[in-house]
Amino acid sequence: MGKVADGAFTRFALNNNTSGAWLVHATPELGLGAVEATNITASGDPGSLRLFYPSINESSTLQAGPGVSQIIPNIEPDTDYLLTVYYRDEKGDESPNLLELGVKDMGVGSLAGNTVRTKTFTKLINLL
Repeated sequence: MGKVADGAFTRFALNNNTSGAWLVHATPELGLGAVEATNITASGDPGSLRLFYPSINESSTLQAGPGVSQIIPNIEPDTDYLLTVYYRDEKGDESPNLLELGVKDMGVGSLAGNTVRTKTFTKLINLL
């Protein structure tokens, strides 16, 4: 059965914001945000990510948000996978930030997922 590698981002943190498990989607110099390891966690255990825009000015386009993804082989159909995320947005209720969670088929589209705007989110994902 497929499993998320480095799910707590501990190797990511130890390896200076890089990991063989995680693909980083960020290009700060193009206004596409940044990804870095941080020690701010819900549980107090080490290993979490900070997704942010290091510099925003009037010319920033913010075409896409920063993020991470992972290719997981051997995902079992008709199997529930539990995804637990602690989401902290310090901009308050008026924040434009969105957190997209989900599973995608390679190059085809979303199998199951959700876009949420909340501080804590837990969802069972039943793969098709």
